[in-house]
Amino acid sequence: AILDGVAPVAMKLPLYMGMDAARALDLLLEDCAADPGCHAAYPELGAELQTVLATLEEGPVRQTLAHPRTGRPTEVVVSRTSFASSVRAPLYSPDLAAVLPLAISRATDGDYGPLSAMGVGFAGEASLYTGMFLSVVCSEDVPAITDADRELAAAEPFFGTSLLDSFAALCGAWPRGSLPDGYDAPVVSDRPVLLLSGLLDPVTPPRWAESVKGQLANAVHITVPGAGHGTMGAGCVPDLMAEFIE
Repeated sequence: AILDGVAPVAMKLPLYMGMDAARALDLLLEDCAADPGCHAAYPELGAELQTVLATLEEGPVRQTLAHPRTGRPTEVVVSRTSFASSVRAPLYSPDLAAVLPLAISRATDGDYGPLSAMGVGFAGEASLYTGMFLSVVCSEDVPAITDADRELAAAEPFFGTSLLDSFAALCGAWPRGSLPDGYDAPVVSDRPVLLLSGLLDPVTPPRWAESVKGQLANAVHITVPGAGHGTMGAGCVPDLMAEFIE
């Protein structure tokens, strides 16, 4: 088996979405600071991000922007929570994440256009089948979240409990299935398994593959530098996959 972007069955997805995204964002800030060109252009990127968050703490901002596809004036409402989500979404793709320093810096000046133009600020352009997503998460993950988990999430400064609150409200209105006994037991196998992780992945970072590897007696875990969520097309990974199968 080849597993790319590993999520253990016992992973409580909404609980860790903020924490794992914050890790990917920290790596982006570190990479920008270490890159001469990025650092020269955005020497205070971390401080600018905190400035935007503090501004939005005071209340949401309404702004009319040119739609990135049609050019038509479109009103967007940017709250602290929606801004955090808008920063999180591009982290899935290194190509989009490379634009985040510009988008964050422009947002510091009150211009949310670049961030919205990446496709996360306009309604009706989702790339996720929300109903299917909720059917899974509301059955497998949200019911397992405890009060202690909420305390853990509250300690994360970027999202806090906002994601847990959103999913609790959605799942309160969405039908869910029941899980069989032992569903969350770790998968144990001695079959050959290749585990792949993107170093910059904001949702299934390498730590999750490492936790799974402990139960797989014949597994190899490769972390791909410069890759986000999904590594199969990155660099030499297709060759590595072929060698593994052979």
